Order: sequence, then C-alpha cells, then structure tokens
Amino acid sequence: MVQPFREVFRRMAVPFFLFFLVLTTLLFLSWIFLLPILTRTEVHGESKNIRDLITYRKELQADVSRVRRNRNQLVLPGQDPLYNVLKQEKHKKVSFSSLRREILRTALSHSSVVKDAVRISFIQYDAARDMLTLEGSVFAGASSTTVLAEFIDALQALPWIYVIEQPDFLRQKNEHGEIFSPFSLDISLHVSVLRETFPVL
Repeated sequence: MVQPFREVFRRMAVPFFLFFLVLTTLLFLSWIFLLPILTRTEVHGESKNIRDLITYRKELQADVSRVRRNRNQLVLPGQDPLYNVLKQEKHKKVSFSSLRREILRTALSHSSVVKDAVRISFIQYDAARDMLTLEGSVFAGASSTTVLAEFIDALQALPWIYVIEQPDFLRQKNEHGEIFSPFSLDISLHVSVLRETFPVL
C-alpha cells in the first residue's frame, strides 16, 4: 500500500512544480506589467501608477504636517516659547505715539497767548539711551524766550522727565519779520516711570 502512494506523489510532483512555476511567472509578469496599467489613476491631470501614488501620498503627508505646524504658530502663538519672550520684550518698550501726543499736548497748552506759539518740528526717542530730543521754535514775538522757558518748565514738571539740558535762549527774526526763539532740547527720561506711563499694550 505504501508503494502506490509514493508513485502517485512522484508522478504529481512534476505537474505541481510546473503549475507553481507557471503561476509564479504569470503573477510576477502581471505585477511588473499588468498591475501598473490597471492601477493607474489621474491626479491633477497627471497619470500616476501605484508607486507614484505611494510617493505622492508621502509628499502630501509631509506638506500637511508642515502646514499644520505653520498654522499652529500663527493661530496658537501662546504655545510658542518665542512668543512669550517677544511679549516680555514688547512690554519693556514705550509707546512712542503716546509719548509724542503728550509732548504735543504740553506744547499746545503753552500756545494759549499766541496760537501755535510752540511749534515742534522734530521728535526723536532713543530707547537705548532713554533720551528724547525735541527741536522746534517758539513764535511769540518779544515774549518768545519767556514762553520757551515756561514750556521747558512744564516739561520738567512731567514725572517721567528726569533732566532737560537747557538750550540757548535766543531771539531771531525770519524773512517774514516774525520774532521767534529756536530750541533743541536733549531730555533724559525716568525709565521706570516712563514705562508705567506709556506702556506698549
């Protein structure tokens, strides 16, 4: 009974081997040639096979991750440590527009006798040295130097102004015959009071 089974297996081995070889060859050829043709698809007007689609998917995932990171940095800046550092630096700064507005208000309050008597032509704030530079002229006729002195006293009374370097009190006459006193003021500022008075919010 054993001999016939061995004979059957021997006779079946060759056909099974040939079948397996042919099937493997056909599957391999279909994977190389047929499968790419059957699995091609069109993406943005470009035909792609399965390998291209795998590569394209990886590129898309990388782009999505990058865009999400950029979105989080823009939409959720509070989670970025750099945002907190920049916010602290910002609070150390002074609002120049508020500082300028206060200077012009003080100048306007000393133009009651003569309209626009104190005319400021230049304002510069040096944050590194905590210095303020004002340039302009006082047009108040023979009282120009007096109005200029009063304007300087009013500035010196502001709590965030430390020292004002006194200018030369001169009276000059322009081409229209107007008498005026030019001035250039270098002002040292109280840093702590200045930041409390004009913070950048």
